[in-house]
Amino acid sequence: MKALKEKLEEKIEAHRPRVKKLLQEHGEKVINEVTVQQVIGGMRGIKSLVTDIS
Repeated sequence: MKALKEKLEEKIEAHRPRVKKLLQEHGEKVINEVTVQQVIGGMRGIKSLVTDIS
């Protein structure tokens, strides 16, 4: 289980700069009636899907 947690931690840390850049550049942009900040910051009550296709 420890190896899985370590691998996930690596992937999350690698992804953080992308999310930070997205929020800095587009955080105030409106997506329908939802902002990027709302989507990244919890999505409570919001119908959405965040995916990373690579």
